[in-house]
Amino acid sequence: YVNSENMLIFHPGDILDYDTTYFFAVNSIIKDSAGNNLEQPFKFNFTTLSAPDTTRPEIVKHFPERAQGNIPRNTDITLEFSKKMDKESLNSFTLLLKEEISGQTIDIDIEYFNNDKMVKVTPKNMLNYYTNYLFIVSRIAKDTVGNNMKSTYLFRFKTEAPPDKIPPEIVKSYPEDKSDNIGIN
Repeated sequence: YVNSENMLIFHPGDILDYDTTYFFAVNSIIKDSAGNNLEQPFKFNFTTLSAPDTTRPEIVKHFPERAQGNIPRNTDITLEFSKKMDKESLNSFTLLLKEEISGQTIDIDIEYFNNDKMVKVTPKNMLNYYTNYLFIVSRIAKDTVGNNMKSTYLFRFKTEAPPDKIPPEIVKSYPEDKSDNIGIN
């Protein structure tokens, strides 16, 4: 009791549990400094806040799939996360598309969908033919409550072969040109 404030303060003996409703009651036997009892018991309840979210986001699906080949040169890369992601943490530093052999980073544009759980990455230029690419999602990408990914996530894919532009040619015929005495059956 704080006499100068006319205030009764209760401190719990232990830390309260998350997401729990507590009930509190003060009997009418409580008296003020003049000796007057409370007219009626005082009751109230409150609920503590929910436990903080500590679940790390994960990639649940992506396109192209891991080690997939014959991917069109103008493909978009899509990532689906297990949780709503912080847009600021998904950028050209945390989402990287690289040519695997040269290590060259490919410039990309990023769009967000599905309540920020899905990301579409579009290369700014057409990808090269028949080339291995590496896509990297940095572990510093985080969800909207600040949980980082558990680890860096990566997958590889290979683009399609160039189109065949060589016209066909006939190299031999039967019967050969200007042949005589060819059977009728």
